Amino acid sequence: MTALGGRPLGIKPGDDKAPLALLTIRDALMQRLRTTGGRPALSGDGPRQRVQVSAEDWQAIVDIASHVAVGRHKASPAQVASVLIHLALERIPQGELRGLVGAGSED
Repeated sequence: MTALGGRPLGIKPGDDKAPLALLTIRDALMQRLRTTGGRPALSGDGPRQRVQVSAEDWQAIVDIASHVAVGRHKASPAQVASVLIHLALERIPQGELRGLVGAGSED
């Protein structure tokens, strides 16, 4: 597989619990996770933030994290939440986002 430039997906053949969304999350985690010998951490220089989520949303995040592995490492729910927020923000066109933020600051 590596001779052809491939990489393991972290899912097993016949695993019907790995839809495209989970692969997208796993791929984003693979790009951002860095290790220095301990538990892999997300790359980036941003400080840790606290974000309140409903019990139902947190359970969904925990469920997603239990199905996402990056190599030998299981992603933590907080790492998955960070990636989900990033992926959601990427879907908003930057011009539209700037327009919304700019419109709110003029009041």
